[in-house]
Amino acid sequence: MLYLNDRDLRAVGLDWPALVDSVESAVRILDSGDYAQPVKPYLRYNNLNNRIIAMPAYVGGEVSAAGIKWISSFPDNLKAGLPRAHSIIVLNDPLTGQPSAILNSPVPSLVRTASISGLMIRHWLQARPPERIQLGIIGWGPVGQYHFQMAAALYGERIESIRIYDIRGADLAEIPPLYRDRTEAAATWAEVYLHSNIFITCTVSNHRYIDLPLPGAVFC
Repeated sequence: MLYLNDRDLRAVGLDWPALVDSVESAVRILDSGDYAQPVKPYLRYNNLNNRIIAMPAYVGGEVSAAGIKWISSFPDNLKAGLPRAHSIIVLNDPLTGQPSAILNSPVPSLVRTASISGLMIRHWLQARPPERIQLGIIGWGPVGQYHFQMAAALYGERIESIRIYDIRGADLAEIPPLYRDRTEAAATWAEVYLHSNIFITCTVSNHRYIDLPLPGAVFC
């Protein structure tokens, strides 16, 4: 059985075009009906802001894999300097049920989330390609930062501006030099929303906050 931790997966690196292709293949398999995805249970106890989610699934077609993701989300971890979410994925041989791999890392969940957005952007750009991309990201935690990596890798030459807002403040020190002059931290979410034609929300808000008319952007 293969065991991969966070360090191993980060060493492999990210091939964003291949990742988006993989998500598109999975979507087409789901559309064909060759999958099983039971309702996922939420384990909640004591503090109901916290949750641990079991997410079993089987995907057929060219993927032919079964497994489960066991992911926890404890928002107050951030106050203690700990990651909000922790994730373990177990993969099983679909024919025998034997465990074939354990992935002990949040990276697959982060990459999957950003790759789905990448697929939506791909098809939107094919249908209604703008001259230039004004990218907006709300939330600058790990999910927001991986969305930035995805967009820069796939569409960097078309990005004219990048606006980022986070309720806790957005530290842009890690923005690569190539994009630094095109990137700014906005004072409000509305400033990002009204000046973006690709608008990505990466927040864990427990209430609705977008209350302005649709500006004609693609939402992820």
